[in-house]
Amino acid sequence: SRPVADSAWEAAAVVVHEEVNRLPEQLRVAFILCVLEGKTPTAAAAQLGVPVGTVGSHLHRAKRRLLERLAARGVGAAVAFAT
Repeated sequence: SRPVADSAWEAAAVVVHEEVNRLPEQLRVAFILCVLEGKTPTAAAAQLGVPVGTVGSHLHRAKRRLLERLAARGVGAAVAFAT
């Protein structure tokens, strides 16, 4: 296995951050809380004052949109979520 250049990781991270920022606010917040901050949907729901099912739905839609957008930009899912 060959090491990956830091510049390649940085470029992937930029794309991921751009696409996360393009999500509608409700989807973006659910994604950030649960995926980036590691909160459970239950904890995120309590913080946001919404039902757990709402957070789960927003999280599912956020992940689906991100994967579609990242694939369109040539960034694979494994690379995207590793950044």
